[in-house]
Amino acid sequence: MKENPVLQTNIFQNVKTPYVLSTTDIPTVLNHIKQGTYKEKIRESRIHGKGHPIFEKNKSETPTFTPNGTFTKKRSLDNLESLTGLIYLDIDHETDRMKIHDLPFIYSYWKSFSGIGYGLLVSISGLTQDNFRSSWSYLNDYFGKMDINLDPHSKDISRQCVISYDPDIYINNDVVPLIVPVSEIPVTNNISYTGSTTLPDYQSDMTYTDKIKYQTTLDDYGDMDYVVIEDGKEYRNTYLPRIIEDGDRHKWLCTYTNSMLFINPSITFEMLVNILYKLNNQHCHPTLSKEDVQSIVNWSFSKHRNHKLNITTKKKKIWINPDKKLTTKQKKSIVCKESNKLRRKQTISDLIVIYKQLSIDNERVTQKLLEQHSTLKIRTIKKYWNEIKEGVFHK
Repeated sequence: MKENPVLQTNIFQNVKTPYVLSTTDIPTVLNHIKQGTYKEKIRESRIHGKGHPIFEKNKSETPTFTPNGTFTKKRSLDNLESLTGLIYLDIDHETDRMKIHDLPFIYSYWKSFSGIGYGLLVSISGLTQDNFRSSWSYLNDYFGKMDINLDPHSKDISRQCVISYDPDIYINNDVVPLIVPVSEIPVTNNISYTGSTTLPDYQSDMTYTDKIKYQTTLDDYGDMDYVVIEDGKEYRNTYLPRIIEDGDRHKWLCTYTNSMLFINPSITFEMLVNILYKLNNQHCHPTLSKEDVQSIVNWSFSKHRNHKLNITTKKKKIWINPDKKLTTKQKKSIVCKESNKLRRKQTISDLIVIYKQLSIDNERVTQKLLEQHSTLKIRTIKKYWNEIKEGVFHK
């Protein structure tokens, strides 16, 4: 069996035909999925749903490809010619795509033929016919801990995949192959990517002299104990479990790396990878190899430099000044007091909007009328009545 550096795959007439129709490459097939070469049949099938005769007929007639490799003349394990370095995974159930989106070893994912689940292509470092099953089992355990169940049929190297349609297909050209912890796997990269197992020269054009921060802070607190931002400001902090078991290591270290880049956007690659080395030794059991840690950091760092790193944040409104030596009790008191003020202001603002809408069709807006068109009790409306009217007539 030879290597497959160009991600070659076979095309078949349909799932019923084991004979190779043609040979192409994975990016071409992914483009068929994006452009919707067979979208009319797929749209019709999704309208009727699984189990309907039209769905089953269309699916059985749509061309397929072999995402794991190529075969000589006929699709069978004995005729395996080359591997793509990818493992195809099939998720049959509804899944939050953000659970898989930021995993650095995902080369591509797309909506399945039914439109319910997803097809995934995972890049594996050093993938061979001998370690294919054990690598699939590792992925099965990994995704299982994320409450994502894989179709067990996808462990078959010769598995066919119906060419689907998804205009929002995700393709990660900066994929970092996953190093599966299986002994004596030869390390070969079967896909072109920007990741590296040596330190890239990122730090040469990026200097960082500031103190490392582990959560988002404001640039200026004006020497105040705290600052309130009513509209909120994006916030992220760093967190790792005390012990990270096998199967969760990539997920947690990748999340931590993304957080560090969001909080410290000018940090150098060298500084960041050294932080991750230390955390890997402190938290991961067993630890990842240095090469694997470098790959994780390099994937996120490359995305960050190209402004393509997607970070999920939350809006924070009450910002305690970290330079002020406030006790936990004082901090809790501030948050409680200011949160109540913000809720009160928002309630009054919402009631003012309702009052103005009601005044269009009503000569007089009463407290009772306002209660009927809001979710609040009359006692709350009475409490804020003067402020509501002042807001209506003076804004």
